[in-house]
Amino acid sequence: MLVFQAGTYEDNIPNNATFDQGDWNQDGEFDSSDLVYAMQVGTYALTALPAGNDIAASIDAYFHQFNRTTRLNKTPATMQHWA
Repeated sequence: MLVFQAGTYEDNIPNNATFDQGDWNQDGEFDSSDLVYAMQVGTYALTALPAGNDIAASIDAYFHQFNRTTRLNKTPATMQHWA
């Protein structure tokens, strides 16, 4: 989990965590109570999301494939509509 990379989990430094760093119950700390809170409210992902660059690459690959198959399936008459 990326939140653990921030290094604020139960670090004994008062009020140094943000929501993005795992403080999901907004008490200023990232600790086990935040993990319990996330499970109770069900706002967690069962699988990890890809990193930002992976998301961009996936989107690019999708549109590249979409554009490629769209061009291959068009006749000259329908291509005028897209121009």
